[in-house]
Amino acid sequence: MADCLFCAAPLRHTFVDLGMSPLCESFLPADQLNQMEAFYPLHAYVCERCFLVQVQEYVRPEAIFTEYAYFSSYSDSWLAHAKAYVGMITSRLGLHARSQVVELGSNDGYLLQYFVAAGIPVLGVEPAVNVAQTAIQRGIPTITRLFGRHTARELDAGLERLETYASFTEQVHETKRRLLEFLIGARRRGKRIAGYGAPGKGNTLLNHCGIRTDFVEYTVDRNPYKHGRFLPGTHIPIYAPEKIQETHPDYVLILPWNLKDEIMEQLAYIRSWGGQFVVPIPDVKVYS
Repeated sequence: MADCLFCAAPLRHTFVDLGMSPLCESFLPADQLNQMEAFYPLHAYVCERCFLVQVQEYVRPEAIFTEYAYFSSYSDSWLAHAKAYVGMITSRLGLHARSQVVELGSNDGYLLQYFVAAGIPVLGVEPAVNVAQTAIQRGIPTITRLFGRHTARELDAGLERLETYASFTEQVHETKRRLLEFLIGARRRGKRIAGYGAPGKGNTLLNHCGIRTDFVEYTVDRNPYKHGRFLPGTHIPIYAPEKIQETHPDYVLILPWNLKDEIMEQLAYIRSWGGQFVVPIPDVKVYS
């Protein structure tokens, strides 16, 4: 039995078990499709003493973050949100040239760049080496390391009651069942399904649900780094967004579901052939 990473209490309670999964941001080039691919237990526990939700460490951080595929700046709506947030919080807190803003998980500087433009000192903390380098090249001071000390506690929404965590597993299982029911029904009706995006959370969802090319023919992404590669585990091919216009799928499964409004606006043209959008989280919804 493993011990809690924070308080060393025995970990006896499952938060959610997503089975075996590859590293969700490790995209494969074509010449690696027939090579061995490592899968790891994606089993999250919740500590009964301090309520920290955690997974066991199977891979060293440098194996994950030396070359990382997620760059926040490829989302227009996320950048607009970041810019608006900076304006709001600068006014609200009275930030100025003698202040300092520190962001943990600062990625490619998508947020901090707007503080820099306003003359406010910043510091980014980002473990992904290649992503942090992009921020540094933009003139955003960034240290490349994991932030390993948790100093804040969450007090709301039942987060200090074990029952709240215990119910999460069933919510995950129901999401999986509903998504598979939709995909099975669509494929049986002869419908074609493409994905949009190749985010880590989407890869985790696809692997947990066992969704491969028999359900989703391909996915597209605006990040050219991912083009010509394949999703980890599922081996779904990744193309440029123009692939959707070429193939006219009946459904587009939005994998970065938090950006659904932006993506549906970008791909509004699929409605010209009757295409629809599918958002899998928190519940399966179809948008015409």
